[in-house]
Amino acid sequence: MAVTQLERTTQVSLTTRAGDTAWVSALAPGDQQPVREVFEGLSDRSRYFRFLASTPRLSGTAARHLADVDHQRHVALVATVDGRTAGIGRYVRYAGNPREADIAIAVVDAQQRRGLGRLLLAALGAVASRSGVETFTYLVHPQNDACVALLRPVAGLLTLSDGELVGSGPVPARLLPEEAASQLVGLVRVTPTRWCRGAST
Repeated sequence: MAVTQLERTTQVSLTTRAGDTAWVSALAPGDQQPVREVFEGLSDRSRYFRFLASTPRLSGTAARHLADVDHQRHVALVATVDGRTAGIGRYVRYAGNPREADIAIAVVDAQQRRGLGRLLLAALGAVASRSGVETFTYLVHPQNDACVALLRPVAGLLTLSDGELVGSGPVPARLLPEEAASQLVGLVRVTPTRWCRGAST
């Protein structure tokens, strides 16, 4: 399928460690569809790791909350691979300290361990560092080995607190080429009115 001009201006093409082409776009405010598609692509175990609780279904309230982005306080990036929604990465600034933000990444099971999580982390870091965010904070289930391995280089020392691993560290600002980083910043600064699906050439 050809890439339309609109898609070229609302998505950035990045390549995962496995060589997959991922199209990254800004989640449109209020758009629950990609949120629900990612949730449906998660196994029960992955859902538990993401939400740190048993979550057999995504409630309407939760979906609305996850889609409530403004790309200033709450930024969310959607990745599609082969035309399918494959993951969402987001950060939310702390109200009392907007230079610090909590981060969360969800990748559908079919795309896990292929480098998409790292790509979303890099994309979030590129946007956040150029938007005034200096520190990311992390909350991870201790049995989520893939996520722990992903965050170890950037999260500093992860410590156990109330049964979860917590950590923080400087925003990983330079994991992507400058051109790609600038394009990603452009996506969130021109907040889309609708979400565009990934396309392949």
